[in-house]
Amino acid sequence: MSIVVPKYLNESERLLRMLAGSIISQAVYAVTQLRIPDLLAEGPRTCQELASLTQTEASMLYRTMRFLCDEDIFRETDEQTFELGPLGPFLRSDTPDSLYAHALMYGQPWHSQPAGHFLESLTKGVSAFEASYGMNVFSYLAKHPEAELIFQDSMSAYSRSIIPAVLAAYDFSQFDTVVDIGGGHGILMEQLLTSCTHTKGIVFDQPAVIDSAKQYIKSLGLEARCDCMGGNFFESVPQGGEAYVMKHIIHDWSDEESISILSNCRSAMKEDGKLLLLEVVLASGNEAHFGKLLDMEMLAMSTGKERTQAEYERLLQQSGFRLNRIVPTSTHVSIIEGVPN
Repeated sequence: MSIVVPKYLNESERLLRMLAGSIISQAVYAVTQLRIPDLLAEGPRTCQELASLTQTEASMLYRTMRFLCDEDIFRETDEQTFELGPLGPFLRSDTPDSLYAHALMYGQPWHSQPAGHFLESLTKGVSAFEASYGMNVFSYLAKHPEAELIFQDSMSAYSRSIIPAVLAAYDFSQFDTVVDIGGGHGILMEQLLTSCTHTKGIVFDQPAVIDSAKQYIKSLGLEARCDCMGGNFFESVPQGGEAYVMKHIIHDWSDEESISILSNCRSAMKEDGKLLLLEVVLASGNEAHFGKLLDMEMLAMSTGKERTQAEYERLLQQSGFRLNRIVPTSTHVSIIEGVPN
């Protein structure tokens, strides 16, 4: 008879596991980079077989996979034989709700190293990323195309996971032209135009990113209904849209920077237009909220933050808008609807 030992014998062990979080993240990254979840998609394999397929050292791979059984990534079905656990399928590269791209991004040195400078965020008032690299994360990505691609792939995967819920919660077909500010590879616009067959779109992002969006939109046969434009949203955004959408853009920037972006949208927008921010809206108080983890991500990586309804209301007022309503979705993301003052 086997002895069942609880994951945490006491609160001290629970805290120690929390302190070792970077080890857990890097272990998940390693097996994802090796595509082990993909190799287990059809069923169990021995560790020796997996080591041969991934050209890794079998005993070290075994110890890593055994450890990740505690995190529900894998299950050991027989001696040194593994299958996917409850969370393992999310690390496959070929599933609609995959976190594969996220696991690769979180394992990159440029994403993981800034956490070692977290204290400097609190004492110097700068992001941990800036303390680590001497520039903001977007300047770094612009100078490192491989990192930019990993980041954009992660954002595209995230978009695919939340956009169906956004489209189900809000009627975008009311607009003739929708402008997606910071639209990345164009995933949001693809699904929006597919859902709203009479709507036209504009994807707007940095010139280094927009070429990929053009290729993606063209590959879908949507180029007749969608323009892809490069530029800097701190300077200006495309004119004349009826709806200006931003998915997780404003949370990347400080209040001052956000007001600059939003003010440019207000200047470009038709008088009866709408601003639609797809963001987490934090609740006040001690209630656990996924957005608080995202807020720590912002503290480490950018000048931005997650905000409460009152904070978004103030941002909009200072940018020439008023908060009209907040539309919840079935995800942690809400649709913050602003209209011109």
